[in-house]
Amino acid sequence: MGQEYQQGYKLVNDRSLK
Repeated sequence: MGQEYQQGYKLVNDRSLK
């Protein structure tokens, strides 16, 4: 539980970083 949320958060963070 929480793995999908963490993956989605990392994706958004990566997109914001770029």
